[in-house]
Amino acid sequence: MAERGMKRGRAWDETGVKKAGKVIWRSFSFGAVALLATMDSPLTPRSGPKPTWPIYKEVGADFIGELLEGRYKIVRRLAKGGMAHVFLAKDLARKCYVAIKLLRACSPEAHRRFAVEAEILSNIRHENIVRAIAFGHTADEQPYIALEHLDGETSSQRLALGPLPWREVAEIGIQIADALHALHRVGVIHRDIKPDNIILTRDADRSVAKLIDLGLASVGVPFHEAQDARFTPPVIRHKTQLGRAIGTPDYLPPEAGLCDANPLLDVYLLGATLYQLCTQLLPKLAGLRPIHEVNPSGEAPEDLRDFSARRSSPR
Repeated sequence: MAERGMKRGRAWDETGVKKAGKVIWRSFSFGAVALLATMDSPLTPRSGPKPTWPIYKEVGADFIGELLEGRYKIVRRLAKGGMAHVFLAKDLARKCYVAIKLLRACSPEAHRRFAVEAEILSNIRHENIVRAIAFGHTADEQPYIALEHLDGETSSQRLALGPLPWREVAEIGIQIADALHALHRVGVIHRDIKPDNIILTRDADRSVAKLIDLGLASVGVPFHEAQDARFTPPVIRHKTQLGRAIGTPDYLPPEAGLCDANPLLDVYLLGATLYQLCTQLLPKLAGLRPIHEVNPSGEAPEDLRDFSARRSSPR
């Protein structure tokens, strides 16, 4: 008897659950149909003016043909980087071509670095460092630097065709090392030496390597003191915080960001760059093998092989 009661109770429970489920499903179905009907009905017209969304143009996107400060007529874009665009322009006052570097980034830090680059290039004169001609702002307050136009190609463009002859690499190394010496002497560390930032040009009957892009440069006490002595009151200076590596990661040494920038950083970067120009590979990717092992046909002399190996090895 007790067992029959338990079976009837179990059956009633199962039947009750099924019935309850059907009721819930019908309610859900009716609700869904009503919701779909509401969604299919025409929307109530919105009163008042239609909302308009602001259109933000990319900085430099429509810059071709512009006339800057009545002097520089923009002809075409030469390069586009993460921080800035570079345009070819006609200097109507001097009747020559110039390169206009227009800041693309909008952060205060980017504006600060851009102003520092303009200050460095305006105060350092060296045959192997790109020369600044003017610094100004566009009509919409975007800063720009007018630079000498370098009619040539980057060493990375040359590298795309294959390793460079070792004699040419040695000549590039000598010229860029001399440019770095001029920077280091006044307390400036470049921090971003790589094939993209070395332009190869022709001057009369010889090749000239030009160091460009000091947008990541570290400026030390000697440069600041010289500037402060000339211009008063002194400008508040920025100091890079440790723990943040600045530069192109593939070229940086392991200790980058763990200590203040110093000339040895640029020496390492130059060594890595010369190694790459000889082999088409960065030392890290080549397992730090000697140049003659990576590129046996290059015939690089022992002095150049040793320099690149020592300078691009972790310290």
